[in-house]
Amino acid sequence: MVRLTGQRAVCGSTEGGGGRAGCDNPGMTGRRRFGWSGALPLLALALAVCLGRAARAEHGMYEPRFREGRPGDVLVAGTPGLLRGHVHAYVDLVEASFDLGLGAVHEQALRDALEASFTRWNSNDRLAFLELVTPIAGLREKGRAGDLAGLESGQRAFCIALDRRIQAAPREEPYKLVTQALERGQRALWKGVPAIRASAAEAWLEATLMLVGLGRNETYEPTPGQREALTQQLDLELHGQPEAVRERLRQFHRTWSLVKARWDAALPARRFLLRWEAVRLLARAMPRERVFEPKVGPEPTDYVREASVVAGRMGAYDAWSNLARQPLPTLEAFVKGLELAEPAPKHMLLNR
Repeated sequence: MVRLTGQRAVCGSTEGGGGRAGCDNPGMTGRRRFGWSGALPLLALALAVCLGRAARAEHGMYEPRFREGRPGDVLVAGTPGLLRGHVHAYVDLVEASFDLGLGAVHEQALRDALEASFTRWNSNDRLAFLELVTPIAGLREKGRAGDLAGLESGQRAFCIALDRRIQAAPREEPYKLVTQALERGQRALWKGVPAIRASAAEAWLEATLMLVGLGRNETYEPTPGQREALTQQLDLELHGQPEAVRERLRQFHRTWSLVKARWDAALPARRFLLRWEAVRLLARAMPRERVFEPKVGPEPTDYVREASVVAGRMGAYDAWSNLARQPLPTLEAFVKGLELAEPAPKHMLLNR
C-alpha cells in the first residue's frame, strides 16, 4: 500500500453518486483529447539528473512510498520468525506466478493477514510457509540469467505448493485472500478486444492517481463514488482504443508492479524526472483554453511552482479522469520518467 510523506494538503472531496464533488472545475467533463509534444527539453533533463537535489520530502513534495522498511526487519519473533522480506516474497510470487496485480488495498490486507496468522501458527506451519517462499531467490536468479523455462517451472511449482496449502487450510486468511484475488482479478472489467481484467484495470487507476499526485504535488484520494463512476465510464471510453493500446492496458498490472519498484528504488534525480513528466502531462490534459507549457527548471521550487499552477487550473478528479482516458501519453510518461520496459515482460516481475 502507498505510504505518503511530505504531502501537500489533500484535495477535498465528498461522496456523491456522480462522483464529481470536490472538483474545483466541475464543468470539465474530462473527455477532451490532449496533445503530446514529446520529451522534456534535454537541457532541463540534464540539469535535473545532474542536480538531482529535488525529490526530497523536506522540500514539501508529494512523496509516494510503496514498500517501507528493510527485508531483514522482524515482523514476528520466534523460531522461526517472519521477516518483512518473507512477506515481500509471498506477494511477489503470488503476483508473478498467477500473473495478476493485487491492488494496494488487497495487498495490504494480505500482508496484515499473513502477519496475524504467522503469529498464531505453530513451528511446523511456520516452516511450511517459509518453504513456500524460500525458492524466490533462485527464481530471481533464473530470471536474470534468462532461464525462462526454469523460471516458469519454478513458478508452476509455487502454484502447486500454494494450492496444496489452500486445500489443507482453506479458511486461513492469507490463503483465502489469494483465492479471492484470483477470482476477482480474472473478471473482465472493461470489455473489448482484448478484454481488460479487473487486476489490470485497478492497476491503471492506481497508476494514474500516482501521476495526478506528482503532477499537482499533492495527495488526492478519490471517494468510492468517484472510483466507481470512473471505472464504469472507462468501460465505454476505452472501448474504441486500438487493439494494440488495449493490449498494453491488458498487461498493465505487470507494468505497474515495475513502476512501483522502480520508484521506490530510484535516486532523487530519477524521481525528479518523473515529477516533471507528470507536470507536463497534466498541463496538456486540460481544456484547450487552459493548456500551457510548464517552465521546467532544476530546483525543487521550480517543480513546486509549476505543479501549483497545474493544480490551480484543473480539479484533481478531472485530471485523474483525463489521464485514465488517454492511455498513450500516460504510458509514455512512465516509460520516459523511469526508463522502463513497457509492457513489462513476465520474467522481470520477480526482478523488479
